[in-house]
Amino acid sequence: MVQYNPKYVRKILECQYAQLTNNIQARYLLSIELKNDSNEIATFVMMNPSRADYNTSDVTVNKVIKFAFIKGKGRIGIINIVNLFPFYETNSNVLQSIINRVRSNPNLNFKQIMARNNHIIKKAFQTSDYIIFAWGNPSKNIDKQLHLNQCSIISSYVKTLNPSRTYVIKTHHKEILTKGGYPRHPSRPALNGFKKCVISENGKIII
Repeated sequence: MVQYNPKYVRKILECQYAQLTNNIQARYLLSIELKNDSNEIATFVMMNPSRADYNTSDVTVNKVIKFAFIKGKGRIGIINIVNLFPFYETNSNVLQSIINRVRSNPNLNFKQIMARNNHIIKKAFQTSDYIIFAWGNPSKNIDKQLHLNQCSIISSYVKTLNPSRTYVIKTHHKEILTKGGYPRHPSRPALNGFKKCVISENGKIII
């Protein structure tokens, strides 16, 4: 079990969570206060949650916390973590199978779940000083049109904001974006800093 690092974390402010079925959970928002003397907020948009909740963390979330604390140079006091898809799954290559199970479950409404997720993302953006795109390449077998739609929704939320708020992560890779043109996910590479970017109408990241 991975714990939040008390060196960087003051407290967990919020974890918006839903138990959809006995074995399908969703997390819409994870909000964490850092031990920085700042009220500025950074919202990271990743692919989908792995394990972190109000009481326990996971490797990627701890990495993002440390990155925001150190590379933010004391400017970031709160981080929000949201996702293109809210469904818990450590192996993102299995994400589509979970989406299919949600869609086929007569007791669940996939469109409503995604609408709630997107509404929470929009609200987080409105109060954020920094918006960091970090969802990586589309996971294996993911519905490409569904993924594209989500990226387009994100773009519609940020196009009215000051473009100076939007960033991707600089890593040890020479190219800022992946070969597919997606913002790099923080799980594997070394995280070296932030790079300003804009996002086009169809969700394409432009450096």
